[in-house]
Amino acid sequence: KIVVEAGSAGESSVEAEEALQNAQLTTLQAQRDTLLELKSGTADVAVIDAVMAYASVGEGTDYDDLMVVDGIELSKEEYGIGLRKGSDMTEKINEALQELADDGTVAALAEKYPSVLVTLEPAA
Repeated sequence: KIVVEAGSAGESSVEAEEALQNAQLTTLQAQRDTLLELKSGTADVAVIDAVMAYASVGEGTDYDDLMVVDGIELSKEEYGIGLRKGSDMTEKINEALQELADDGTVAALAEKYPSVLVTLEPAA
């Protein structure tokens, strides 16, 4: 019994994974709802965003009896920053992101959140 957020990348990933085709899949309104179902025992697995999973379960959380299974990757998601065409913010955003890479902020965040792939490198 697998629970996922309706319309999420998790839902698409589970549906596309051949090894999970025989699983009972239930969709819920929000990722936090999947954790409630898992904690209550009405589901065996919750497929949610890795960052949310690592932040939501384990010691010091409401879900300290749940765990993230490391090493399982159903899909990758990439994010970007979108602007209106012709925006004068592109250069400012790129400069700010480069400053964060150069001062070590990006590296520190990558270390703190190892499940997030950071592709922004410090300037040479």
